[in-house]
Amino acid sequence: MPILNTSRYKAEMIFESKGPEMSIKQAYKAQRETMPVDIGAWKVGGATSPSLIAKKDSFLYAGPIDARHLHEVEHGKYLRIHSVSGSGELEVAVRLSANVAEIPSQVLSHPSFDPSCFLDRVAFCLEMPFSTFEYPGDGVLGAIVDCCAAGSLVIGPEIPWSQALEQFEVTLDGENGPFLRGSSRAFVTDLAGVLIEFFELSVEEHLPLAEGQFVVLGALSECLKIPEKAKLTFNSTLAAKGVSFEFVTIMK
Repeated sequence: MPILNTSRYKAEMIFESKGPEMSIKQAYKAQRETMPVDIGAWKVGGATSPSLIAKKDSFLYAGPIDARHLHEVEHGKYLRIHSVSGSGELEVAVRLSANVAEIPSQVLSHPSFDPSCFLDRVAFCLEMPFSTFEYPGDGVLGAIVDCCAAGSLVIGPEIPWSQALEQFEVTLDGENGPFLRGSSRAFVTDLAGVLIEFFELSVEEHLPLAEGQFVVLGALSECLKIPEKAKLTFNSTLAAKGVSFEFVTIMK
């Protein structure tokens, strides 16, 4: 399975030729020229403090993740991860429901619509970015063209969506204790606000959302090298319930 197709390198060439002269609209147009055919998830940037490229660029942006680079975890199993960088960060993702087709009319007619109507499940993730761009120098415009540095996404067990999920803690534990830590406090606004802004963006920039896709809501932790062949355990608190699962990484 290829890590990246040549379109990601085409994105770098597009940005090098136009770069800072691009508008946001032009950046999303360039992204559409290079996005994968089969989109498994959308990666959101600018919604959490670790994902801010620069304080002056503190607005939300998004890019697609190739469905071939999604890995769903089975508890206690070896997980073969196709990653170039080998580094990862904790994230939380929501899965879009069958109502996703109604988003354009809801956004345009009801500015204060309830985003939970378009979600059905939620999962913690380990996102392993990849990019040949230079950050923070290439800025948000570079990130948009670069599909938000999308790489591989390790998805934990899914649980039903609930408003109570807006407060949570999560750690990724290695053999010597907590390796990565994150929480809902990383969001620069409340979770509902992030979702509303993402859905508004999807309408404005014609993002091809579809039922079953994940929306990965931004880095909750720093991005660190993931150890090879190490037993890793996700532990989290969600709606007074614990979600825990473990896996062993094999990088390729």
